[in-house]
Amino acid sequence: MIVSRARFPAALIASALAVVLVAAWSMAVGSFPVRPADVVRVLWAALTGGDAGVADNVRAVVLQVRGPRVVAALAVGAALAAAGAAYQNLFRNPLVSPDILGVSGGCALGAVTGIFFGLPIAAIQGLAFAGGLAAVALVLAIGTWVRGHDRVLTLVLTGVVAGSLFGAGIAFAKYVADPYNQLPAITFWLLGSFSGVLPRDLAIALPLIGVAFVPLALLRWRVNVLSLPDDEARALGVDVGRMRLAVIAAARLGRSRGPARRAPLGRRRVRARAADLRVAGRGVHAPRGHALPHHRAHRASARRAHRARRHAGIHLAARRDLSQARMSLAARALDFGYPGHVVGRGLDLTLASGEVLCVLGPNGAGKTTLFRTMLGLLPPLAGEVAVNGRDLASLTRGEIAREVAYVPQASASYFDFSLAEMVEMGRTAHLGTFGRPGRRDREIARDALARMGIAALADRVLGEVSGGERQLALIARALATEARAIVMDEPTANLDFGNQARVLGEVARLREAGIAVLLCTHDPDHALQFADRALLLHHGQAQAQGSCAEILTAQNLSRLYGVTVHVTEVDTPAGRRRVCVPAPW
Repeated sequence: MIVSRARFPAALIASALAVVLVAAWSMAVGSFPVRPADVVRVLWAALTGGDAGVADNVRAVVLQVRGPRVVAALAVGAALAAAGAAYQNLFRNPLVSPDILGVSGGCALGAVTGIFFGLPIAAIQGLAFAGGLAAVALVLAIGTWVRGHDRVLTLVLTGVVAGSLFGAGIAFAKYVADPYNQLPAITFWLLGSFSGVLPRDLAIALPLIGVAFVPLALLRWRVNVLSLPDDEARALGVDVGRMRLAVIAAARLGRSRGPARRAPLGRRRVRARAADLRVAGRGVHAPRGHALPHHRAHRASARRAHRARRHAGIHLAARRDLSQARMSLAARALDFGYPGHVVGRGLDLTLASGEVLCVLGPNGAGKTTLFRTMLGLLPPLAGEVAVNGRDLASLTRGEIAREVAYVPQASASYFDFSLAEMVEMGRTAHLGTFGRPGRRDREIARDALARMGIAALADRVLGEVSGGERQLALIARALATEARAIVMDEPTANLDFGNQARVLGEVARLREAGIAVLLCTHDPDHALQFADRALLLHHGQAQAQGSCAEILTAQNLSRLYGVTVHVTEVDTPAGRRRVCVPAPW
């Protein structure tokens, strides 16, 4: 069930009340009967320091026996839920459990080692935590070394293998352990039990579990962003590798600290929806502000007089900055591709503020690989990519995201975020590490949705909209970044004719606002309609580059696509324009 943002506070309060009622009922159930009213009196007296007015044995059962067990169960359940939700986002699967990286096996092996050598409970807890971290480090190291098409799947399979190895180590320890002393302790630890939990155990474990909750709570917005494909999360300003390690370490800390005597906590079957980590945010794009100040006061961003359907090219508060700052994105002698596989060589490319550069080329020409390199998602094999004269390699992910936004070809939907939440993720680079969107960010996101004509769908989840509407939301997310350059990888893919026109119109408005736009398309007519310059890319090589009037000729396009193409002029209400027509078969 999906809880809307407006109903979330009520749902949270109802859930908290349900937890309190279940906890109170649990303290009343057992071989020694305790009335629920007496449980309430004992707990209230413990909080206020008053007299509960009940027998001493009732007070002892509630506070010394059942109370610690219930609190321990709640703490462990919360830790497992938080860890499960974080892991589900990290691995983009709502069915992932916290032991997916073999961490449970590593944790168990560490604890079993401590029990085998007769160490105190604190040392056993420490070894459990260290074993979990060691498991994560091992799995990540192997997963990085073994190159695969799907890195997440590689990590999961590596975790399964590592978990099996840790299980073999535990079996060996049980085989050589003392059957009358060590083996029962190991068995009880692995099974998990709350029967031996005492108040002093809680005093040690609860602060540690609380410490684990703090980073997960503070990082919850970035954990949501990590549910996106790695390229998208990085393009939004998240250092995916470091953030993933931080979240795993926090989740591991919460799960490895359990209050128990001979049998500290077990059971690893609680799962939580990753969408539970959703949060609200802050933001605002002035919906009817100017893109840049024009020399005539009555001119709007769309270069026509003010009226109800005028368009805003850029957030009003930023217009002074854009008027003073110029944007440049350049590639110099760029070789791009992958380790051991060069896709393109020696490419030179420049893009300035208020300019649209359209890359045309057949499938497999290297357009997406080039764009990923221009965004810093792939390192150059040679040469350099520079933003405003600074080498891209010297910038952080956040700095790049604030300067260059990204619209991918398509975005996989692993969780049911609303369109508004998806667009708000475009504000990530403007937030601190522990920040989350606020009112201003939300307003900017809503304005971006309105500019793409899908404001009415803001509260619809991704699984309930069409592929075209989802593509429009991706463009809106790029607009929400307020970057001064936007890289669009086939932004009109999967769009109907009307939505294609809307996207192309937005590209034209971005140019008027001083935004630099680098995009690719499979339709040369799009380039003829709005682009300033074109780059014809074939097998990673620049076949031609220059103004559209000079480059987009019948000869060049026929050679590029391997079919006969005619370029002619037609009359339109706006005047004569050039169009491309493939020759009939």
